[in-house]
Amino acid sequence: MRTVFRTIALSPLVLTATGLFSLTQPAGSPGLVPTNRPLNVCQFADSTALVLPADLEATVWAESPMLYRPTSIDVDAKGRIWVAEAAGPRPGSDGTTDGRVTILTDTNGDGRADNQTLFVQDARLVHPLGVSVLDRNVYVSNSPDLLLYADENGDDQPERTETVLTGFGGKNQKNGVHRLVAGPAGNYYVSVGDAVPYTVTDRDGWALQVGTNADKQLSSDGRSWVNGVSLRVRPNGSGLKVMADNFYNSQAIATDSYGNLWQADTDENTHMAHIDWVLEGGKAGFSPSKSRAGATTLPGTMPVGDIVQNSSPTALLMYEDEKLGLPYRGTLLCADPRQHRIVAYKPEIRGAGYRLTGTDFVSGTGPAGERNTTFEPVAMAIGPDGAVYVASWHEAGANSTGRIYRIAPTGRSLKNPQIDLRNTAGQLAALTNPAPQVRMLGFNALKQQGDDVADALMPMVSSLNAYHRSRAIFLLAQLGPEGQFEVERLLKAPEAQTRIVALRALRSITPENSKANPALTPSQQVLLPLLGNLSVDQSVAVRREVCVALRDMPYADCRRMLANLVQGYDGQDSYYLNALSEAADGKEDELFADLRSSFAADPVEWDTRTANLMWALHPSSALSLLRKRAEAEQLPAEVRQQAVAAIAAMQTVTARTVMADLTRGSDKLLAASAKELTDVRRAKPQASASVSPATTATTPVPASEKLNPATMSPRDLLASKYGTYAERSKAVQDLAQTPEGARQLIDLIAENRLSNAMLRVAGPALLKHPNAAIRQQAAPYFEPKPAPAVAAADSVKVAPPVEKPVTAPVRPIAVPESTAVSVRKPVLPTPIVTERQMHQRLPRRAARQSPRWPILPR
Repeated sequence: MRTVFRTIALSPLVLTATGLFSLTQPAGSPGLVPTNRPLNVCQFADSTALVLPADLEATVWAESPMLYRPTSIDVDAKGRIWVAEAAGPRPGSDGTTDGRVTILTDTNGDGRADNQTLFVQDARLVHPLGVSVLDRNVYVSNSPDLLLYADENGDDQPERTETVLTGFGGKNQKNGVHRLVAGPAGNYYVSVGDAVPYTVTDRDGWALQVGTNADKQLSSDGRSWVNGVSLRVRPNGSGLKVMADNFYNSQAIATDSYGNLWQADTDENTHMAHIDWVLEGGKAGFSPSKSRAGATTLPGTMPVGDIVQNSSPTALLMYEDEKLGLPYRGTLLCADPRQHRIVAYKPEIRGAGYRLTGTDFVSGTGPAGERNTTFEPVAMAIGPDGAVYVASWHEAGANSTGRIYRIAPTGRSLKNPQIDLRNTAGQLAALTNPAPQVRMLGFNALKQQGDDVADALMPMVSSLNAYHRSRAIFLLAQLGPEGQFEVERLLKAPEAQTRIVALRALRSITPENSKANPALTPSQQVLLPLLGNLSVDQSVAVRREVCVALRDMPYADCRRMLANLVQGYDGQDSYYLNALSEAADGKEDELFADLRSSFAADPVEWDTRTANLMWALHPSSALSLLRKRAEAEQLPAEVRQQAVAAIAAMQTVTARTVMADLTRGSDKLLAASAKELTDVRRAKPQASASVSPATTATTPVPASEKLNPATMSPRDLLASKYGTYAERSKAVQDLAQTPEGARQLIDLIAENRLSNAMLRVAGPALLKHPNAAIRQQAAPYFEPKPAPAVAAADSVKVAPPVEKPVTAPVRPIAVPESTAVSVRKPVLPTPIVTERQMHQRLPRRAARQSPRWPILPR
């Protein structure tokens, strides 16, 4: 078996009057959905009219009384449509009002459903926001539960029901857990709205806690997650992971074959929607004050995709086939019932991100050209025939009517293929099907064969169709050592998109560390040199993916890579800058120490690139520099406000004090900006419900609490002037117990907040810390000389300040000889380009015998 690289940059071909398109056109090439095109008006008997491009037509596939309150639909491999309906009265029924899932079938092939089968009716299904048919497993989302109805014998009745996940907020509401969608690596993705707080525990015991900025709790990964979230989970309910958070009210999520995520987010207060490409680990800028404008100026906030006024999107899907016509391949479709239309986006690659510009795909109109309020698209699905099916739910007072439209090419018949999963050829055909749920059937069947199917898969790996190629790469990584070896080779492919997919495929089989468990896994150790090579990749999008992979890695393991990635920042790409901030998360001060010598000494003289980097990194050790820049009246207002935003994102008591000072300053514009940003979205998380949230500058602490060390956190106690020597020493030791606490301790040292006595206590704890990155970060602040004995006067028993704080710049502090270390001045690392650091390839047979990656269960 041999990987074949083909350069996919073909010359555009003149295909039709629609425009110029390449046979290999991926999602990201411009001009997919023409805006100046003839239109087709489809008129229906009830005066409903739908406007589509002239090469498409809409027909009614099903309507009431077959369905009344559709909330979600899916299409199975047989072309049958599964409909989730909300609870409520149904004319002509037996009086049962429970929510249900039905199966609609076109038995005679005339293009209209003529048979209805009740799959399940359940009192728990009050407002099911999602139905997903994945083989014989039917997943239904109805907060607080993600339910699984298993049809084990194929009789269209569930033999087994189980709760996959439970605990989501928004019980029986539209701001709870939404529809589950399949990803290209065999995992599922789901979005959850803003009904917080809540706790969900997966099958492995991993606890997800989602809250607000004010009441954030730590999840099992050691991170706090806020408001709307996007999640990834395995089919059995294990492996829960947060892909992004801080959404206002997540309504829908879509995946594509490259491993991208797309999200529809709604601000229900302003009826403004965001359609975004999602950066893994990204934050969307929610703020409790509902001021998105203020929140998006904070570092770490994802750039905005398309902003739609007076909008309420309910469904997203990515269309990757040419069955509708080549111009529609790679189109992101968004259903918007508030605007009575479906919007088409052609994601256009812009540096490390995407540009989204929407045009009407299907819109409702009345007899006089006005918007038709009876067309309210709430759900969409792609059939195995390549048609797009749209469910519309129109509610007029006590009456509800439902309808399913079928969008297909004008004058051309689309037929459901015969899906035969009993042989490899049929499984490969399923993997190339337009419908994601059919592709999942092919993926799972091929995966069961393991290495035996790798040779048969290789032609698809070198396919001219970028979507087919990407699906094959994700599967190849899960076929054992032979396939994984070939995916590693694809990290050197000439196309950046192929390199990105190969890296994502390898990460999909790599157990990863977390903030709570920072030690690298064995598979991550294998991945490190590959990431090192890609950190100097010529493609900014590839380097963005490296940033994502580095987020939780200790600084000592990725120091050179981070330097490479920073060097690759052009000073303008907001998506790449956002990815850099994720890569440096928890490592900002260490990285700044390495970069400091390359910046101008006077922060007022920083150029735009440096200012942007400091805004993204916002290291607490640069607080004084950023304050000077914020207060520099000779700088433009927007430049000063950027510095204020960087200070607002810091997690230190001193930074909160500075923010309070800025809000009281004489500069009204600066004061207003500081006041708006005081409610930092990255507020200090709680370790448990018994720990009170961090005090902000806008929330005064009662005087009785200020004077009582017992009510103060270790960090706040050390930053204050209170407590006895014993109490403060214990606070130092408590902080030094964990990497996060040790970093807080180093922050205090960098901010000159510790007295000499406390520095003598902190020195041994930090310089002997089991975490190498902590030792490295602490070393520059200490000098290996014998320390004088602690004076008895240092032991005090009164609350008022008795230890003189360090007011001069931090100087080397003497520590006991037993902790002597070799101190090196931080220097900017050089790029990883030497041959010695290149990854050593294993022979193919050796790769079979000694797998470097985990063997996943089949």
